[in-house]
Amino acid sequence: MSRWHSLLGHVQFPIKLLFFATLLLGIGSAITNPVIADILWHVENENLLLFAELLKYIGGFTIQLIPFFMFIKILSRKFASNVPIIVGIAGYFIFLIVVMFIAESGDPAYYYESILGIGITETIDDVTTFFAPYRMGILPLFIVYWIVSYSYHKSRSHLMEGMFGFLDHDTYSMVIALLLCAGSAVLVGFVWPYVIDLMEICFELIASDTSNPMNLFYYGVIDRFGAVSGMQNISRSIFWFGEWGGTYLDSAGVKYMGDVSVWTYEMTAKLPATVGKFITPYYVINLFLMPAFILGYYSLVSSRKDKLRYLPFIILAIALTIVCGNALPMEFVMLILSPLLYVAYLLIVGILYATFSLLHVQIGYFFQDDLLYANPGSSLDLLQYIRLPDLYDSVIALLIVGLVAAVAFFFLTRFYFNKLAVGLFNMGNVAQYSDTVIRGLGGIDNLISVDHTPDKMTVALKDRSLVDFDELKAAGAYVILESKDGYLLRLGNCSTIIAREMIKQMEEKEHASMQTIEENAVVH
Repeated sequence: MSRWHSLLGHVQFPIKLLFFATLLLGIGSAITNPVIADILWHVENENLLLFAELLKYIGGFTIQLIPFFMFIKILSRKFASNVPIIVGIAGYFIFLIVVMFIAESGDPAYYYESILGIGITETIDDVTTFFAPYRMGILPLFIVYWIVSYSYHKSRSHLMEGMFGFLDHDTYSMVIALLLCAGSAVLVGFVWPYVIDLMEICFELIASDTSNPMNLFYYGVIDRFGAVSGMQNISRSIFWFGEWGGTYLDSAGVKYMGDVSVWTYEMTAKLPATVGKFITPYYVINLFLMPAFILGYYSLVSSRKDKLRYLPFIILAIALTIVCGNALPMEFVMLILSPLLYVAYLLIVGILYATFSLLHVQIGYFFQDDLLYANPGSSLDLLQYIRLPDLYDSVIALLIVGLVAAVAFFFLTRFYFNKLAVGLFNMGNVAQYSDTVIRGLGGIDNLISVDHTPDKMTVALKDRSLVDFDELKAAGAYVILESKDGYLLRLGNCSTIIAREMIKQMEEKEHASMQTIEENAVVH
């Protein structure tokens, strides 16, 4: 499990880039949103509008490539050589190209995705067809990563003799990796149509009765998991802009399809809202759940020094999710730092969809752009609806549900890091883990103080020469850094639990010592 937790250190920079991209997208969207412009500002300067569109494109395109950047960063941290990075990039492109040539072309366009320009336009008998790889999210990156890891380690034992003796280790690694990438792409290309059939069954079940709270529960879970897996635009295309998300026929006979399309038309025409069920929980996610998670994390930081150091980031992170309407950066953090809490989060999102369905609360998203730029559920979006009498009751109900959800998720976050982070089946082994860490730090008598956050602890020691690094690594420490304050240990999400157990043992030791002194004083 420590390998999984160490991922947060590996992908920390791409996640920071994701925060920055979210900010750019949020600023660009706020400037160009015509409804917000009617309330807060009205921009007519063409250069400023062009700049806003540039920010939107840079932000949206960067967000789309974040999994690819994570892939490169993980390879760079895992291997000392640059060869696996080059081989990984080449292998990824080969994988996508092979899948593109194998892919069947009869499915709807949202099941395909052109990544970094990989696609072919073909014209036959004046009919133009565009071919692209299947939309597979992060799956190709996982496959290529394991292939590159395998081929690189195998190449280190390659003997440069026999038929392939002319190949050096790096070239041998490249050949094996690219062949395996092409072969696995062929396999995935033939299997993926069945995956599409399975997705169609799931989406058809949801669309069969969108007034059913359980169907919307399924949609909520699928939508948020799709966000971190890179598959979200499939469900968004189907329900935001497709017939399964609802339809509206205007007086001129024009048919609007999809939850977002219908909502946008109704707001433009100043008609009563009839849709929005696929968007409403986004406001709770961005305005309440993510801030609750961030504050829950921050409340577990024990050191005043760390609290002051983290405070600017905490304020920025909360502002981004509230104003810019994009929970993806914190969802990645939650998934890597606390997988079990992320599962609970998915269930809570599903419950929100079901709850709003039962309450008949619907607040949609005014959007007329490409899905690349979508960031629903921001405070700026909600601001425009508070002013509408027809939506006032729905907004109040949303705020009440959101506040309850925020309080619940805040305490759930604290409970998780305080009690459950070691795993459901290891809760009785906290003392054992703590004892191992204490031994690695030179024993209980060598400890001066222990400060902690949900993912690391800082320990001040009397004698640093007593530290046993092998013992600490055996306890799960994947990062050990020496500083003027002592040793910083990254133990993953169980850091708070172990640190509190260590503090408890220190207090018990001190209490026992004081009791012994008092008893001796009485005797004398």
